[in-house]
Amino acid sequence: MDQGTAVAAQLVMAAGLLGIGWWGRRRAHELVPPGREGDEEREHRVAVLRRGALTCQLVGLLFVGATFAALV
Repeated sequence: MDQGTAVAAQLVMAAGLLGIGWWGRRRAHELVPPGREGDEEREHRVAVLRRGALTCQLVGLLFVGATFAALV
């Protein structure tokens, strides 16, 4: 695999992770199904999903950083 292909693959991964993180943070409240749990448990699950989405965004930014580091 040449350097151009590797850079393109890293940028695609970064875009995917950033997109999933953005989508997850915006839609976390909709992704938690209504259930018999109390409101406190539901809000906890929403917070967990938002943290996971933020982690996806951070890993996406790491991919962007690794891509630029590979180019230098």
